[in-house]
Amino acid sequence: MTNETKLLGFTPAGPGAVEERWQHVEVEVMDWDRVDDRQALKTWLDSYAHGPATTLRNVTKEAERFLLWMEHKHGENTRLLPLATIKDANGFLDYLNAPYALPKPLLERHGRAKQPIAGPLARSSIRQAIVVLHRMFEALRNLPDEAGKPYILFNPWKLVKDGATTEEPSEFDEVEAAFSEEEWAAVQETIELLPQNTAREQLHYARSRWIMQLMYRTWLRRETVANLTMADFQQTQHGWIVRVVGKGGKKSKLVATSQLMQELRAYRVANGLLPEPGIGEVRPAVLPIVGSGALTGQAIYLICKTIFAATADRMEDLSPVSAQRLRSASPHWMRHTGITAAMEAHVDPRYVQAQAQHSSLKITNRYDHKRRQNWRDQMESMG
Repeated sequence: MTNETKLLGFTPAGPGAVEERWQHVEVEVMDWDRVDDRQALKTWLDSYAHGPATTLRNVTKEAERFLLWMEHKHGENTRLLPLATIKDANGFLDYLNAPYALPKPLLERHGRAKQPIAGPLARSSIRQAIVVLHRMFEALRNLPDEAGKPYILFNPWKLVKDGATTEEPSEFDEVEAAFSEEEWAAVQETIELLPQNTAREQLHYARSRWIMQLMYRTWLRRETVANLTMADFQQTQHGWIVRVVGKGGKKSKLVATSQLMQELRAYRVANGLLPEPGIGEVRPAVLPIVGSGALTGQAIYLICKTIFAATADRMEDLSPVSAQRLRSASPHWMRHTGITAAMEAHVDPRYVQAQAQHSSLKITNRYDHKRRQNWRDQMESMG
């Protein structure tokens, strides 16, 4: 494990695939003789301006990381993207698999204090990099100047993508970014050990617990959590539900379990509110300690990372491997941990698929660690 979250496999589309938005953008004619890589990238990134903030952040990260690596390989040049070859694409993938330190002057020139990668990426992350860079090159290859000449003449990532994504995903592909039962128990214990001596400390404790329980029990991504309001929790004749708007603007109604609602009631009471949310209650589901605005996805990320880091410190002597995993974890691990727990509790995979908003049961079945262990045990029985 490394200091980055591990999430990857090799399929052209999947839970980590980046939504294509370029096709919805009016093609702009530009004079590429006076345009460099940075301006070209800005034009492409502008096509994501009205999409989810996480998508823009992810595609920006992948594009800038590749451009930084290209400068390391080819030297300073304002037009490196048109020079990219298949050799460059493969070399960059080698770098993602086995990262090495880029020169400090290069990082300083681009205002970076840290290396772009802390350790080897998982297969799913590499897949996402391939998909993003392929789409970026296709977009710039189809953005012409007045003479019809595009900024990119050749897309090396098309061939790499075609070669790397032909493998059909197995329902037994492992989900790496999930806490073990012991690690999840340690995270909860860390929260219970938070100081609660003052009113402010009690609010921090209540919010930390609520964020973790909310993500574990709903399997929502942090950006979705940040956008939830109290009114999104609704009581129906069949029980409580949570209304969410997920990836691609997809609207869903998820089951809010009795345990989740118990956590919500405790959180609301800790904040001086009535136990149950009211109809049309617009206050955010995760409340700020000071003020009235909603927390951002980045704020939720930092809260989770702080809890994970504190848990890692406590587990360092007992389990160095778990400590390293906790330091590399992100809030997304809570989603994976919750789904895995449901599968191991033998919840019908169809219901898990619906609650997780997965596009297929193949994706859901990847979380069934017991089935995968049974597969191994039966193979081992052959002697």
